[in-house]
Amino acid sequence: MALIAADQLATRYTVDEYEALANDPDWEGRRVELIHGVIMVMGPLSEDHEAAVDHLHYWLIDNVDREQFVVRRSSAIRTSDSEPQPDVMVVPRAGRGGGALPRESALVVEVAVASKRHDTVVKPDIYAEGVAEYWVVDLPAQTVIVHREPGPDGYTEITTHTVPETLAPVAAPVTTPLALAELFGTSHA
Repeated sequence: MALIAADQLATRYTVDEYEALANDPDWEGRRVELIHGVIMVMGPLSEDHEAAVDHLHYWLIDNVDREQFVVRRSSAIRTSDSEPQPDVMVVPRAGRGGGALPRESALVVEVAVASKRHDTVVKPDIYAEGVAEYWVVDLPAQTVIVHREPGPDGYTEITTHTVPETLAPVAAPVTTPLALAELFGTSHA
């Protein structure tokens, strides 16, 4: 008996086809994202995850220049074949029109509890299309993996940071760096 790979069973969607599903009542309320043309169901959110996302969201709102940038939470970004929904992102105000999804971002942050492999293996190549800086907050390990210098083959600079370090995005300057001790103090991980 021949085995069939999972990707051969999946229906592939363009970004436009995926966005058209937003009006389909069968998809209402589902937590999904488009990854390389395949609709992926996202797992449930834990209290630790939400506490860390809250901390990052408020830190960015308080510290980024909001005349130059918009801070978004759980909003989608559009690439050539994907529409992931990062936990937090910082989008330049310049060139933002109407309700269209951004194609570029200064900073995207994913908080990983059970999604570390997906966030560190699959998503960097997607985000490298239009995201200057990509952070993965690994709650169980209490580390932040920072991806910078995007190019056609992904990010060329990848560093890992731990307590007691502080971090500041290069692409979206902030007034006060993020204290990792405070970030990880917000979670119970």
